[in-house]
Amino acid sequence: MKKDVYKKIQFILFITFVANMLVAIFKIIIGIATKSTSITADAFTSVADGLSNVIAVLGIYFASKPEDEHHPYGHAKIETVASLLIGLFLAYTGIKVMMEAVDKIKNPVHPDITAVSIVVMIFTLIVNGFVSYYEQKKGEELGSSILVSDALHTRSDIYVTIGVLITLFLIKTGAPVILDSIASIIISLLIFKTAYDVFVENTNVLIDARVVDNELIKETVFKNYESVKEIHKIRSRGTQNNIFIDMHVQVDPDMNVRQSHTLMHDIERTIQKDINNNAHVIIHIEPYSGKDDNSI
Repeated sequence: MKKDVYKKIQFILFITFVANMLVAIFKIIIGIATKSTSITADAFTSVADGLSNVIAVLGIYFASKPEDEHHPYGHAKIETVASLLIGLFLAYTGIKVMMEAVDKIKNPVHPDITAVSIVVMIFTLIVNGFVSYYEQKKGEELGSSILVSDALHTRSDIYVTIGVLITLFLIKTGAPVILDSIASIIISLLIFKTAYDVFVENTNVLIDARVVDNELIKETVFKNYESVKEIHKIRSRGTQNNIFIDMHVQVDPDMNVRQSHTLMHDIERTIQKDINNNAHVIIHIEPYSGKDDNSI
């Protein structure tokens, strides 16, 4: 990923950080004023969003550093490590929200629901909607997995806030107060689910899980190059903005070195155009014998 793209991502994360912290402050004030654990729990999700933005900014900063003698593949995986830290923060937030909900079950407090609290919750819902849409759009434009993931995370907060509003309405119409604590427990479970998704996605990057379907690579190459007779030992790893692909390609045994060299570069450019423009492709050329040479 280019340096200027990293800078754009950092700027977007800064904007979303400011928005998330403003939303969190509003929720905390209203949560304390109304004695609502569900509003307070929802505020902690916004704080977690803000902290995740800080970690993401730092992660992107260090990930943008170029290759050096000791890091010939660059520093892109720092972004992945930063994402795992975000997962830890999310897990901690989920535990905290769960503990507070359990405490409220033991020592119930009736939330003081006002028109102001409802208005503020709706306002924060609108802000989160804008943040999620903005990050999703920019993430797709810049090919940034961390922006897209953060947008999905923020979108989950939208669903949580809607749940809080429904809970407060039900209590206002006579539902038992314990419903507030139950809503907080559900919120904590949603936070745990988000943390789990972050861990799985980024752990897969660290252990080099496949990121491109092998059949898609074969289809792309075969439909563009009749000189390619067979493809095998396909491997891919990395993230959507930094993919590494290697494969064995079998061609006519009479193809000379210059032709083979040209073919390899042409295949790489085609994969970058049709599959992912951030792909780094390494190809091992083999002579085609008409037999199954997959063991070579």
